[in-house]
Amino acid sequence: MSLESQVSALVSAASKLTSEIAGKMKGIDNTLSAAQRKFDEFTGKDFPKRVSEARSIKVFLDTAKGNDENTGLSASNPVKTYRQVSRVIGGGDTIYDIVELTVAGGSAVILDGALYAKSEIRIVCQDGPVGGVTKLIQGFYGGSAAGRPMQPFRAPYVEIDDKTNGNVELHTAEFKDGHTWEEATGKNTAWMCYVGSMLENTPRFKLRNVDVKLHDIPLSMVYMGGSMGSFSTYQIIIGASCDFSVEPAGGSSASFTNSPRLLYCYDNPKIPLDIIASTLTISGNITSVSQLFGNLNTQNVRSSFTI
Repeated sequence: MSLESQVSALVSAASKLTSEIAGKMKGIDNTLSAAQRKFDEFTGKDFPKRVSEARSIKVFLDTAKGNDENTGLSASNPVKTYRQVSRVIGGGDTIYDIVELTVAGGSAVILDGALYAKSEIRIVCQDGPVGGVTKLIQGFYGGSAAGRPMQPFRAPYVEIDDKTNGNVELHTAEFKDGHTWEEATGKNTAWMCYVGSMLENTPRFKLRNVDVKLHDIPLSMVYMGGSMGSFSTYQIIIGASCDFSVEPAGGSSASFTNSPRLLYCYDNPKIPLDIIASTLTISGNITSVSQLFGNLNTQNVRSSFTI
């Protein structure tokens, strides 16, 4: 092949390669443009709203019509048990800022799992059958902590809101006949209240239209040692109409503790505490509001009523 032919072939190959590269560059440019459009669409005006929604979850529970094979993410597809609610939101992992659980009216829910949230947990109870009472009942741990009352809510703020006409009961743990709690052997009442309260070191919680049935363990516990403790202040909000009553002690309460209280203070009783109540009713064996509190010194308490 002559030199002229070789040069011509090289020029032709180079032109072809240049054309192919130009085509590929155009394809890359088109892909980048498409990706840019998708990114712009994704981060559009509603981006903050979608991010916020992704950081929260709503779960539906119905002990009568629910099924733990359901997703639990819609009213038409509810789960059946509280433990499954815990699994749906990530088990022991704190994934969401806000967890909202809607409970079908008339359900009797054993709180035998733990819900975790970075910001708040909302329990919303809906209307049920006429005369039907929705019950939220503190359950117990299994495994190495078997027999210890469950702490079902783990968040800085917990709200339990009755959307019905006062047909919701919240029951603290009851040590029924034959109950065992090996972990509590040799421990005192203060320790049992510390690890067994439903709302352990929850700095802020609100109850609305809820009848609180206090059995053998306090509803809430706050801890402050020699410093300011876990939080600088605690706040209890009693909205609308709430009734607090002491229920008869469980058959095995003498083996553990019978401390039916709204709040129990562990260690230092001079905690910074705000208590706000629009309407608060006491009944049963409670004859004064002060009986709702254990080991509380009112020195640092601000309240909308007299303790």
